Parts: sequence; C-alpha cells; structure tokens
Amino acid sequence: MPVELHLMIHVLNLVNYRQKREIEKLLENYDIDWDFFLKLVVDRHRVIGPVYKNLIQFAKTLVPEPVLIQLKKRHRQNTLQMMAKTAELVKLMGRFKNDKIKALPFKGPVLGMQLYGNFSMRSSNDLDIAVPKESISHAEKILIKSGYHKLVPLYKLSQKQHRAFIEKRHHFSFFNPVSKINVELHWNFFSNSICSIRFEELWQNRQRVKIGEHHLPACNLDDMLILLLIHGGVHCWRRVFWLYDILLILNRSSAHDWKKLMDRAKQLGVNRPALSALVLLNTLFDFALPESIHEMAKKDKMISFLVRTSIDHIVESDESFLQISFSFNLKSKMARFFLGAGIQYKTRVISNILFPPNFEYLYLPDRFFFLYYLFRPFILFFRKFTSIKPVRNGRYKKET
Repeated sequence: MPVELHLMIHVLNLVNYRQKREIEKLLENYDIDWDFFLKLVVDRHRVIGPVYKNLIQFAKTLVPEPVLIQLKKRHRQNTLQMMAKTAELVKLMGRFKNDKIKALPFKGPVLGMQLYGNFSMRSSNDLDIAVPKESISHAEKILIKSGYHKLVPLYKLSQKQHRAFIEKRHHFSFFNPVSKINVELHWNFFSNSICSIRFEELWQNRQRVKIGEHHLPACNLDDMLILLLIHGGVHCWRRVFWLYDILLILNRSSAHDWKKLMDRAKQLGVNRPALSALVLLNTLFDFALPESIHEMAKKDKMISFLVRTSIDHIVESDESFLQISFSFNLKSKMARFFLGAGIQYKTRVISNILFPPNFEYLYLPDRFFFLYYLFRPFILFFRKFTSIKPVRNGRYKKET
C-alpha cells in the first residue's frame, strides 16, 4: 500500500491530538508525493471534505501550505457541486411529491446531512432516488419532462426487453445536459442476486432530513448501514469513502448491537459483505471489533479472500483499473461470486452473467425474444473480441 494512501487513512482517522503523532512519525520516516496524495484524496477515494476538515483542525502545520491551498480549492469546488446537486434533488423530490410518487433518496446529499450535518462534506457523482417498481414509468416521465435524457439503456425497450431489464437490473440512468447532473432511478437497491431488501420496508422505516427549509425522506441509518455494506461489497470497496461512511455510522453508537446487525445481515443473505467490511475497518482504521465478530470471520474461509481482494482494489489506481489484467479481473469476478453463500445467490449471479439484459447489439421482435438466449455466445464474442459498435446506440436522440 503506498505511503500516501496510509497517510490519507491516518488523516481520516484523525479525531484527536494523540493520533496526530502517528502522522508525524509517518512524515518523519517517508517522503510524501503530495501530488499523488491530492489525487488519492480528491479523485480516487473522494474524501476531500473530511480530510480537509481534519487537517485544518488537528494537523495544519504538518502539511505544506501549497497542499492546504489545493485542498481548500478542491473542497470549495466540491461544495459548489454538491450545492447544485442538492438543489436539484429538492426540486425533483417536490415534483415526485406533487405527482404522489413515493420517492426515497439515498446516499448523496441526504447521507451527507445524516453523517456530517452538512451535505457538502460528502462527495457524490450522481443522485440516487428509489421509487416503487409500479411507479417507474411515471417517474421516468417526470425526469424527461425535467430535461433529463435516459443514458442506460440508450435505446427503447420492447415490452419483453423491459420486463427482463426490470427483473435483472435495479436502476435506469439519466443525465441532464444543462445542469450536467446524473440521476439513477432505482426500483431495487441492488441486482436480483444480492439482497432481498425491498423499497416498502425502507419506506416504512424512513426518517426525515432537513436541508435548508425542506424536509426530505431518507433511509434510517440502520437500513442505510445495510445498503452501504452491500454496495461496497459488490464493488470490492474500491473507494475508501464507502468504508468511511460505515465507520461514521458505527461510531455514532458506542454500544452498537453487533448481534442485531449480524442477525439481520444473515437474514438478508449479506453476512459476507458485512463481515468483510468490518474486518477491513479493523485492518485499515484500527476499528475495535468484539471477539464474536473475529470468530465469525475466521469460521468463514472466504472472508480473508474478500478482504485481500478488496485491498487490491483500494490500492489499484483508476487508470490501471481500466486496463486490468486477466488475473485481477478473475479475482474480482470470484469475489462477486462468493459474496453470497447460498446456492440461489450463485445461480442468479451465473444467470446474470450468461444472460444479461443487453439488447444493444441485436434487436428482435418480442415473438422471437427466446432467440436472445441462443445468440448470447455470439453477442459476447462481438462485445469482447471485436471493435464492432452496438447497432442501437444511434437511437439515443430519437428515443429520448
């Protein structure tokens, strides 16, 4: 692990002056590539808010002034971006409410308010909004009327294609070319393979978050913890800010009910994402875990593999990730395959890999829909081994 990444994690863990000494020792023993440090903080792991805040509060004198100036500048840029996204979220939520659509924003600005009391402290690439499955079409129309274009999928779906997409995927992606804001419209929080948690359950448990003069619905933190554990596990914890969210939620309660957390994770079939995340927190942030959690992790031999794979992903740069080796890619696929322990989970993962709802290379009328399964090996070949472009991408402007 690069020393700059160690430094970033130490700064995130910096909550008192005792921990400042750990940073001092690191700086005494190593030369820091400050440009690389900035890249890790701002772009790679997106922890600009808490890193800047902690350095200013506890370790301002340890960092070169030009680095602090850059951090301040990028933090201000992130604040402006999050202000625009938060204003857009408030506007969209108002439109959903006026049309009597139950809409639940999660992650993004609402989680920033829940964890920090400040939406600008948490970075977010897009706005995530969940609605009931039966409200998807109505919600889509509202987004399109608000100036959004559908990005995923780029093409219009037939009735059977739409049904397959809804069954195996969990969101549509939209982009507003004027505001430059992305929205992910969810009917499930994850693909059908990973978790049985449903919208109505989270809607019933929701709380209200005040942003300015507005009150928005949000997942309560117990539910949000489960969602974050799954989301990070699915992506092998590539970005440290996902782990840091978990850390902040757990730190809010000094007497966390570990049994309740693990019982619920087991009930939902996500005990491996939960255990691997907790072991990562213990490894990277020295977060104290009860012996019962360590014992559970030791009993499941896959946890150490998931943790090692996640650390590989955390260390990997964004640039090299785009050109990943076969072995790295294989480990990632294996981690996803073993993220759940049950046969049903693995069957769904294999089904999603072999028969994903991708219809961009070939359009068939619904009466011939079954032929997609026969053509799948040929479509996979064209996707992986040729430069042939999807034939349906050009339909974007017409369909939106």
